[in-house]
Amino acid sequence: LFAWVSSDFQTQLTDEAGPFVDIDGDEISVGQQYIFAFYWCVMTLSGGSPPTNPTTETDMCFWTVISFIFVLISNISVGILCGIFDKFMETDRDLSDHLQIAMRYITTHKLSPFLKGRILSAVRCAHQQMLEEGSFVDDVEPLLSEDLKGKIKGAI
Repeated sequence: LFAWVSSDFQTQLTDEAGPFVDIDGDEISVGQQYIFAFYWCVMTLSGGSPPTNPTTETDMCFWTVISFIFVLISNISVGILCGIFDKFMETDRDLSDHLQIAMRYITTHKLSPFLKGRILSAVRCAHQQMLEEGSFVDDVEPLLSEDLKGKIKGAI
């Protein structure tokens, strides 16, 4: 965008003021303007500049490639970390959902404090087992009596 604007601006200026020149008075070509524009965009994306300012187009191209690789690596890393965090939060939400169901069952039925603690502990253990082996229903349901399965399903 910068190069396009500057080249359009250059055509307006060349009619009136002549071509763009650098500090030394040398004429700057449109290709050099594009290289500088791309260099400037990538440096802005990466949030910094190289240790030494580039003096040639080769230096600009080199630092542009290095900085672009940095931008790619940092964006990919952030994406991976966000995916890991989302997966962690998903398992935490599953445990919270299971505990809410158990609490709903506990509050609708008069249970002793000992039994309440045991049910919540069983839900936490079953959730941990699910994380380790992957199947909540297949592992826990066979351990429950038919009467208790009916009460739990009725409460849900």
